[in-house]
Amino acid sequence: MSFWTFVGEIFRANKTTGALAPSSPALADCITDLAPLKDAKVIVEFGPGTGVFTEYIQKKKQPDAY
Repeated sequence: MSFWTFVGEIFRANKTTGALAPSSPALADCITDLAPLKDAKVIVEFGPGTGVFTEYIQKKKQPDAY
């Protein structure tokens, strides 16, 4: 999702948008370093986003994890 698409969603659905700016790759990298992804067999990610956290979870999880 582009930055301008994100900004448009803030104005369109401001009561349901949980952030004022999209999460950066650096933030996603730091946060996913804190999660025990290497040992997890099942990973549940809550909430729709722009995909940056999902991308880092996929990079850091074990190949056989869900």
